[in-house]
Amino acid sequence: DDLGTGDIRWKDTWFETLSSGLTAGDTLKLRGRDVNGAAYVDILTITSNNTVTADLHSSVTHDSNTILTDASTASALTSFGASPTIVTPTIASFVSATHNHSNAAGAGDLTDIQATSVTLTGTTQTDVDTLVKGNIVKGWANFDGDAFGQNDDFNVSGIAQDGTGLFTVSWDTDFASADYAVACSGDRNDAVESCVVGGVVYAAGSVQIDCQTAASAAHDPTVVNVIAIGDQS
Repeated sequence: DDLGTGDIRWKDTWFETLSSGLTAGDTLKLRGRDVNGAAYVDILTITSNNTVTADLHSSVTHDSNTILTDASTASALTSFGASPTIVTPTIASFVSATHNHSNAAGAGDLTDIQATSVTLTGTTQTDVDTLVKGNIVKGWANFDGDAFGQNDDFNVSGIAQDGTGLFTVSWDTDFASADYAVACSGDRNDAVESCVVGGVVYAAGSVQIDCQTAASAAHDPTVVNVIAIGDQS
């Protein structure tokens, strides 16, 4: 800079230091002209608040490997190779409608998975040992029919005693219809005698349970178990 002005010029290259006359709304651009000087492209843009944008109009390579393709390509980043190593990445979200993990190494088996909640959307079971919407338990209850009290439950809004051996379990989230499956069992702690328990009145929002002894006498078991499976959509 022999001129002492902050400007460096060499042939068609011009670097200039701007120290005054700029406002926050101004934009600085680094532009490159083609060989005949007929046109130019913006290579680097600096806007207010020091926001920098680099605009690459052609592919970028490292040795013979393409890192970035041109702007017309849908995917900006190309493959890193057959077996890339990524150390502790953080992925904010992942969406893929065509991802098939069964094609992954190890036959797609995932181990030690932890999730707060998982939503199943599939309705048809195509493989063995596969969870879909229709084959998971949608509600269950364990309660004392003798002293009458709820011990524990899932998707149950309440249990009512309708009479000796009769109980109505109401679901927190209703089923789509009354056509769902209910499995029941009961224990009598005061006698060595089986207790027959079954659903008798089905509704989308509840099921009535009938408890009887082996002699078909109404009875209040000390433990009643109810499990329900079906469509809630």
